[in-house]
Amino acid sequence: MKQQVDAPLDLPPPPALVGPLRSNKYSAFVFPTPETADDPFSIEISSDTVQYENSLFVVWALAHEVAHSLFTLRPHGFAAQTTYQAIRPGMHHCDAEFCTIAIGAADVLWDI
Repeated sequence: MKQQVDAPLDLPPPPALVGPLRSNKYSAFVFPTPETADDPFSIEISSDTVQYENSLFVVWALAHEVAHSLFTLRPHGFAAQTTYQAIRPGMHHCDAEFCTIAIGAADVLWDI
């Protein structure tokens, strides 16, 4: 994933947390914005997703959220920021590059 988006290879992944999420959310990429400056830069997977969904779906959700983190960092040169510009929900989902990277990452994680 990092090579495909020209990220530094030593860029650490965001922490992945499992816990309760808003209803109807399987997973989320959370990051601080000017409006939500206290939000952590993290991936959150719903505990219900882990408990009730197929393990392949959980792996896909993790890869999908990692892709969101990379696409959020890329405009900032992959440098840490105190806040990041908010993105419209689903904006990355329409990007063919995002889809290709998320699918490829899910395949790699599944193989591991």
